[in-house]
Amino acid sequence: MQLPWHYWLEYLKCNTQRRLDMLDILHASSAHDAECYDSNHSCFVWNISQNCSKEKHRQAKAGIASCITPGGDPFLPNAGRPLLGCEKLLLQGIPLFRLQLGNETEVQLGDLAGNAM
Repeated sequence: MQLPWHYWLEYLKCNTQRRLDMLDILHASSAHDAECYDSNHSCFVWNISQNCSKEKHRQAKAGIASCITPGGDPFLPNAGRPLLGCEKLLLQGIPLFRLQLGNETEVQLGDLAGNAM
């Protein structure tokens, strides 16, 4: 897979081959549908922890995220990085700056956002 220049390579090196294949499939399908959008320049959220048949990327709208789940791995193709835990909380409508949190990790914040449904 030829990765775009702006992708967070250290993060991708830690991922499984199945998730890298998922990114490859999503990029190929977005290139096929290039008259609609370009995934490198539009704010889409891809859940690379899903199966490619479950990810509804063709019906996706720019700027709208799918359901945030605790085990999910939302990926921002225009930024080349995953969605951070604090960003997942903001997507759920939880004001992070008003919470009194301790030393939670990004994974714990993401799980908290996924359990907020």
